[in-house]
Amino acid sequence: MNFSINGLVNAVLLTLRDPRAGARMALDMSLTRRERWDLLFLTVVLSTLLAKLSSILSGSSDAELGVFSVSPFVLAMVQLVLMLFAVFAVDGVGRRAGGRGDLDGAIAIVVWLQFVMICLQALQILLLAVSPLFAFLLGIVGLVLFFWLLTQFIMELHGFRSAISVFLGVFLCLFAFAIMLSILLGFLGVIVPGVPHV
Repeated sequence: MNFSINGLVNAVLLTLRDPRAGARMALDMSLTRRERWDLLFLTVVLSTLLAKLSSILSGSSDAELGVFSVSPFVLAMVQLVLMLFAVFAVDGVGRRAGGRGDLDGAIAIVVWLQFVMICLQALQILLLAVSPLFAFLLGIVGLVLFFWLLTQFIMELHGFRSAISVFLGVFLCLFAFAIMLSILLGFLGVIVPGVPHV
């Protein structure tokens, strides 16, 4: 993979056109495990900065923002926990289901997926200045795209053939994580919108 701006843009466009080719490109990167972890931490920082910028530009109240109204450090920790969960779930659950992937590959596809989402996040912030409605619609598209790319990436990493089975596995893992995350946020005193509290 070419890490120049043009190279990264082309890689993102390729991934959107052919997710499995994008996953192969990420898996083929000649990086040490330490370098892969470093990239994961970098994406956490970038995603946190963009999330805080988006919350500022949106002009929403703290009650509406929920988790996004907390300090950048707490937001980064939540993001890091999410990505670590994704890495170990993709690796561990995938191999238990008969997949052929490994931890290095799981880190690579999670980092690359997050980078693609960061690009979409940056585009959404630009749209906020033009049309909040379009920014909102792009957010919905981004959610669908996240599940589609993650499913395809896992299939490429582990050699699975059924997209439906992989998607269901992803959904169940994320559901379990959402429960654990809500408990964690409760301990941190963070209010999630739509969740009653006393």
